[in-house]
Amino acid sequence: MNVIIFYEHIVREWDAVQRLKSLYEKSGDRAETFSISFERMKAYKYAKKHIPDVMFVQTFVDSEQEEWYSIFLDLNKNLKIINLHQEEIGSRISEKLTLPTTPFAKNGIFHFIWGEHYKSLLLSYGVRDDRIVITGNARNDFRNTAHTSKEELAAAYGLSPSKKWILFAENRGWYIGRTSDERSMEVIRQIITRRGLTDEQFYRSVREEKENLNAFADQMRLLTEDFGREFEFIYRPHPGTVLNYELPKWVHIIGDRPIYDWISCCDLYLTCESTSIFEAEMMGKPCAFVPSVNIPDDDNKMAGIWDYPRLDDITQITDSLIERIRDENRKRGTIYTRYLGNTDGHATERIVEASRAIMNVKIDEADMVYAHISPKKLFRRWVYEILTWIAVKTGLLGKLKILRSSYVQKRDIPYSSENAWIRTHKGDV
Repeated sequence: MNVIIFYEHIVREWDAVQRLKSLYEKSGDRAETFSISFERMKAYKYAKKHIPDVMFVQTFVDSEQEEWYSIFLDLNKNLKIINLHQEEIGSRISEKLTLPTTPFAKNGIFHFIWGEHYKSLLLSYGVRDDRIVITGNARNDFRNTAHTSKEELAAAYGLSPSKKWILFAENRGWYIGRTSDERSMEVIRQIITRRGLTDEQFYRSVREEKENLNAFADQMRLLTEDFGREFEFIYRPHPGTVLNYELPKWVHIIGDRPIYDWISCCDLYLTCESTSIFEAEMMGKPCAFVPSVNIPDDDNKMAGIWDYPRLDDITQITDSLIERIRDENRKRGTIYTRYLGNTDGHATERIVEASRAIMNVKIDEADMVYAHISPKKLFRRWVYEILTWIAVKTGLLGKLKILRSSYVQKRDIPYSSENAWIRTHKGDV
């Protein structure tokens, strides 16, 4: 069997897709991983030589994805596309950005998901039950695996291993990083509105995100030197974003490595609304959420996040407060299992097994109608990926306005020197 595995965010998905690749190879299958953002055409070239039987993607929403994956379907009409749905927990509004909208995105492909929470959403959007397989999240197979120690991370990033580490996982910044100029703003607005949000909701989100990030930065500036002598504050930007807002000098802004490496070494986990709070709870860390200044309405509240302890003022963090948060976590009981599904460490095996089971399933012709990409758009993609490769290798990335989107997503470029750490991450559990 020939398998192609696409990933989007390196720090989020790299370990999981490498282990998936490894399991196929151990069974005698041919499998390869590619960046959907920077190696799409490389994958197509590979596919023409090794016609794929199965293709994994991290998201599949509408005709935009149909166009890009049509070139692979044209190579094999029986290709089984599997959506791993990396964004399964959100608000009622953000769900519109991740749930499938076209007949093909719903029932022309298969949906391998974490648990019952997301299955009910897919069914409500018209996805057939026989297109859904609950496997668990392959990323959670690494819950007990850290590729490094606190001492090693400290040496690599200038941190003190003797201090308490506070990890803040940022979920905001997606809009801001991609709307830094009018052209980018318009491109993102079109994507957002095509998936069901209104212009008013989009512009309000951009405005409120800027206000929330600035307010949080102001709060961090109130922390004293005494705080810095006792704690290391590690600020982890959302995958696929770059910071264009200022933070205090002593804040360690680190977006490298899978978040499990950092969660395993931190003494307190904080977030605004990152779903990695579920992983932090799963790994037994004291965890709380820091609300934004613009408190979202019920349609914008992230599912599950508000069930955790709330910390309104980070300047109040002390050793005793961390212990109170830990005690509060215990009193509130287990939350993560409602959203993450089975976390027994064997999701990847179930994914491989389920992919074999669907090989003989026939897709109805009515569900096999999908959009095709134009030759012009395909050519532009070839040019974009070649230019990005040249810019990275020559050090020009960030200086060429035409590659602004590549610069924003630079942490997801697999051949960038910034991602040298991935060579030691082979998907071992």
